[in-house]
Amino acid sequence: MELTPGIHWDWLLVAASAAIAVLASAVALVIFFALRGYRGVAARHRQVLAALVMGAAICGMQYTGMAAAAFSADSVCLSAGQLRGDSVGVVVTVAATMLLSLAMFTSLLDARHAGQDRAAGGVAQGSQNCRRSPSAMR
Repeated sequence: MELTPGIHWDWLLVAASAAIAVLASAVALVIFFALRGYRGVAARHRQVLAALVMGAAICGMQYTGMAAAAFSADSVCLSAGQLRGDSVGVVVTVAATMLLSLAMFTSLLDARHAGQDRAAGGVAQGSQNCRRSPSAMR
């Protein structure tokens, strides 16, 4: 997008925006990875906390970044004719469908591998039980 006069950036706020994004996202990921040891309601509460911290990271980064941009009151957009967006809906629909299809595919693969792991574990457990007590087979 071209503006006349251009955007004036406060580079300190731009750096603060990047720092907020990195640090808050790191905290959210630390919380999320710490969930491995929790089950049930405790895990759910920590998931909500991690999601809230990630949401705060996104909002903090967005609003700090927007505060870093200064627009002149008499700015004029020189690329207004190029922003019509005739086919944006098609592009968004195709991209979203591809992304959701990829997510579904990886989910199905994960479920299949988990089922195979459970089946393999059951077979291994059964063979160990047979080796321990042959009388159990009778």
